[in-house]
Amino acid sequence: MRNHLLEALYADLVGPAAGASAHRDSRELLSIKPSSWYLTGFIVPEAGREMVDADPESDESSMGMGDDIVAEEAGAEEQEPKQKKFFPASVGISVLLPSETQCAHVDVEISFAQYTPEQRKEAGQKGKGKTFWRRVPQPPVTVQVKLDADKIAAGIPVPNTSSVRLEGRLVSITDAPALGLPQGSRALSLFLVNRKAIRGETQADRDEATLFQIQMALKCEAGFIPRPDLRGQTSSEDLDARMLELQYRDQSEFAVGHNIAIKPAINQTGQCQLLHTRWIPSCEVPLVDPRGLNDVTISMEKLANLSEATDIDAALGQLPSRTAPGSRRSSRTSH
Repeated sequence: MRNHLLEALYADLVGPAAGASAHRDSRELLSIKPSSWYLTGFIVPEAGREMVDADPESDESSMGMGDDIVAEEAGAEEQEPKQKKFFPASVGISVLLPSETQCAHVDVEISFAQYTPEQRKEAGQKGKGKTFWRRVPQPPVTVQVKLDADKIAAGIPVPNTSSVRLEGRLVSITDAPALGLPQGSRALSLFLVNRKAIRGETQADRDEATLFQIQMALKCEAGFIPRPDLRGQTSSEDLDARMLELQYRDQSEFAVGHNIAIKPAINQTGQCQLLHTRWIPSCEVPLVDPRGLNDVTISMEKLANLSEATDIDAALGQLPSRTAPGSRRSSRTSH
């Protein structure tokens, strides 16, 4: 039931996706514009990033609850200027890569869908009928990106698409050893950019050129380099921050997402060779229920009443060496 609810949430916010919304038809038909239905998971054409808050051709069904009441209460008062919105025209990933001799290219798998308008008339209906939007999923394509700084900066066309490109920046980290990185390490930022042209000036025209339900996967056979936590290099007076640095000293960050979250696929050796984009990020948070510590006092009430050092040592002295065999451990996904 919980997985079904999460899939339904993803379908409502982002749209159909392989493995995430199996109950939704991959060639769905929407009764309103997709940008009025889905709140995230898309990139608009670069030329259409700036849009006013209201579209004169917007569907009545896309109005939020209470909009009609607000409009009625406003009466004949002078309306405020429409607010401008800025929509994302790209999504990207930033990673650290090993030296040129170890890694000469990375592979990027890209998938998305587009929506095209369809006119439908009921029996006996006059006029053009109602406009519906048909989802057209595009098959996944894999682009091999050679790690050439000039070519990446100039942009790499995505096969079987019109004006969709991979663009970014590749730089060498000159002081890599000083930062705790291997010699020859490089930093790569790679963006999927929508440079499609828009036929007109309406929201519907923009929706036709928008890419929805975007997914990216970045693969490096040599493995991505964990990003160092530079905050630990300076003394901090924040006790909580110092405790977190100690507790999570073995946890690594392999990528940073731009307009999107990133989930690493880490193998049994702790190496990460594959990264996936995620519109709704999640992580496994272990729940620990300590049981079976007969020689350790874990009651907060009893510990609060201890005053002598010998009593405290007797109550907690075995805690560091005990791993609580028999303790119950479970996990929960946090969203």
